[in-house]
Amino acid sequence: MKDIKYELTVSALMKYQDSMYRLAMSTVKDRDAALDVVQEASLKALEHYKGLRSPDSIKSWLFRIVVNEALKHLASVRRESPGKEELPEDSYHEPAYDREGEEVYAAVMRLPEQLRLVILLRYYEDLSLREISEVTGININTVKSRLYAAHKKLGADIKEEYL
Repeated sequence: MKDIKYELTVSALMKYQDSMYRLAMSTVKDRDAALDVVQEASLKALEHYKGLRSPDSIKSWLFRIVVNEALKHLASVRRESPGKEELPEDSYHEPAYDREGEEVYAAVMRLPEQLRLVILLRYYEDLSLREISEVTGININTVKSRLYAAHKKLGADIKEEYL
């Protein structure tokens, strides 16, 4: 007998692997680390596929695992180098995020992590507010307020560049 949840998980991992990588990359800002994060997230998804409650929420479930693994990676990097608060910024450019121009993408990447994450999930990964809430583990009203704050900050940043 075939396990439907397992097959669904494998199928979703294949379908969303690029999105999972982009999400990891936007969080950890290192190619090798992002690949490690996606690999760990994929392993966790395959280990815990029976915990999937609804096949409709598999995308947000996978993204939640990626976010958790990325945050765990960042925490371990900070523990290993306590004198260094931020990871080095590299010049990596993700072509998939170049939908609205480099200026917008650069402004998004300058946002604080909490605001950047909701923008990336909403506009670059096309998740609904409910899905963002599930992925990040925050209340939907908090998602809305972070989106509002991010829009306001992005508007100000982009306007400042052109004045």
